[in-house]
Amino acid sequence: MIRNLSRNGALNLKKLEFLVVTDIFMTPTAELADIVLPACTFLEKTRYATYSTHADHSWNARSRIVLSPKVVEPLYESWSDWQIICELAKKLGYAEYFPWKTKEEAIDYELEPFGVTCEKLRAHPEGITITLPPLMYKKFSGFFGGILRSILKMTKFKAYPEMYRKYEGFMGGFFTPSKKVELYSERLEELGYDPLPVYKEPAESPVSRPDIAKEYPLILMTGSKLEMYTHSMMRNIPELYEQFPENLLEINPETAAKLSIEDGNVVGVESPRGRIECSAYITDRIDPRVVSMYHGFAASNCNVLTDNKACDPITGSTGLKSSLCKVEKV
Repeated sequence: MIRNLSRNGALNLKKLEFLVVTDIFMTPTAELADIVLPACTFLEKTRYATYSTHADHSWNARSRIVLSPKVVEPLYESWSDWQIICELAKKLGYAEYFPWKTKEEAIDYELEPFGVTCEKLRAHPEGITITLPPLMYKKFSGFFGGILRSILKMTKFKAYPEMYRKYEGFMGGFFTPSKKVELYSERLEELGYDPLPVYKEPAESPVSRPDIAKEYPLILMTGSKLEMYTHSMMRNIPELYEQFPENLLEINPETAAKLSIEDGNVVGVESPRGRIECSAYITDRIDPRVVSMYHGFAASNCNVLTDNKACDPITGSTGLKSSLCKVEKV
């Protein structure tokens, strides 16, 4: 519900014949559901977590597996995700594929290829470190390669020796035709793209779309992050919510003065796709031609304003920093 054109996402969810949501809070998505299954928090269930021990997640896939044991029994009618899945499987006639009586048994089964058990993890509260051999990573590159590497990381790695080393002769070079870092990309050229980095005007800007800019003269930047939240999460924590309860529109003093907007005023922000309201935050750290919003707020969702159709031709990413908008005092 925080993705581009969130309104379309909500409309599509409403069209579903049947929607079930499992969550610990009544989120905007859960409010659209036919049935909401109350889930446990991490303190009410036993689970394990994995942490990469290196900044690079490719060649040197050393991971630490840590047990996070249950500290209190599930409150009220909440269930763990594992229990919900197992019980649904039984009702659907697939009980034979979910034979475990406890979550610990299920974890032992899942981690069996690595020689790791709940008992071993309890004996090592700091976690157990395991390494995936880099040779298995060499075959997979790009976005989907990253997904495959993650799957391999969780299913195949055992206690292989560390293989961090200098570049010389390592793995035969980089994943390019020349095996070197390429400023001139032959691969992009073969695909019909410019082999050199070039600037191209965004699909929606005062330069590329002066017709739209007449009504929507300001450039809207979205996606700014807040240290107290993770995307749309953590907003149910009162102490964090008090620090930043609502979305803000950062606007330059010069621009604000032209629009008769004062700091803290409620303003309407409108793009060719939609309109939201939030509070103005006047700051000289932003260009007079630009305004900026944070993301992850349900009530003032900046992605009501963004476009999910105009995408970068190579990466497919959307223009989260280049929408056009207009601002007015409410």
